[in-house]
Amino acid sequence: AWRPDGKAVAFVMNGHDGSRGTPVVYVYTLKTKRAVALSAPGYENPSWSPDGRFIAATRTTTLGTDVVILDATTGNPVLQITNDSRSWGPTWSPAGNEIAYMHLHGLIVDLRLVRLGGSAPDWKLSQQPDLTENSGIDGASRAAWFIPADQLPTPSPSPSAAGPSVGSPGTSSSSASGQP
Repeated sequence: AWRPDGKAVAFVMNGHDGSRGTPVVYVYTLKTKRAVALSAPGYENPSWSPDGRFIAATRTTTLGTDVVILDATTGNPVLQITNDSRSWGPTWSPAGNEIAYMHLHGLIVDLRLVRLGGSAPDWKLSQQPDLTENSGIDGASRAAWFIPADQLPTPSPSPSAAGPSVGSPGTSSSSASGQP
């Protein structure tokens, strides 16, 4: 997932703890040509906020998956969007005020939406009516957004190009020798 300013990309490196997967979100900064672990193990499906300050992600636990928002500098969780252990694949809206995500109900995958009210990172969540019902969406797919340019809010300044700070969760870093 490209940061909105185009200067960094978030990707997932899958690790293992025995037979259990331990995905980690990394951020590769074009200027430094380095990939730095942003999250602790258990996070995947990164989606940047339009201002580049936050990343919506899927948090994996032994119970299942939930949608959270991470600080894009420290990797620390700032808000848990779901707590049902059956939600994943968040996609931030271009306006920055909503997140769409996949949700499993029984054996059916549907698309849900949550509105973020107030100011970051102290948002107030407002669950919206389900976007689909009994649709059977492919669980590996991901939501996409379209808002006409004349209806988008003025973008906020993007974060510095330095990327995640040292000392964030999973502080290991690696030189990226190839494409992420």
